[in-house]
Amino acid sequence: MNSRPRVSLKRKSDASPKMKMLLKLIKPIISSRGGNAKVIIFSQMKSSVAHCASFLKLHKIGYAKIIRGDPQDVQQRAVQQWNVDDKTPCFLLHAGTAAAGLTLTAANHVFLLEPFSVAGEEAQALNRCHRIGQSRP
Repeated sequence: MNSRPRVSLKRKSDASPKMKMLLKLIKPIISSRGGNAKVIIFSQMKSSVAHCASFLKLHKIGYAKIIRGDPQDVQQRAVQQWNVDDKTPCFLLHAGTAAAGLTLTAANHVFLLEPFSVAGEEAQALNRCHRIGQSRP
C-alpha cells in the first residue's frame, strides 16, 4: 500500500516554484506556432509527474502522460493523443522505462524537471525527440 498522499492542487498558489517557472516557460511556447507547438516534460519521480499533471489541469493546459507501469495500450493512446490533438500540447513522461522505445518527433521543446541521476537515461530521454524524421527545430 502506498502511504504517500495523492497530489492534488486546488489553488494556483499551491504550486511549487518549479511548477511556476515551468508555466512561465511553456505558456509562450504552447501559444506559438498557431497552437501547434508540442512540449515534452520529463521527470524521474512519479510524484513530480502527478504534481505537474495537477498543475497543468489547474491552468487548463492539455496534457497526456505516461508513467512507469502504465499498460501498453494506455501508453499508445497517450502518444496518439499528444501527437494528433492540438488541445494536448504537453506530454508528461516518467523517465526511464516509461520513455523506452518511444519516438516523439512532434516535440518542439523538451524540459527536464530535474537532472537525471544516470546521464545515459537523460541522453536517452532527449533522444526520444531528436530522431530520424524529426522536422521540427
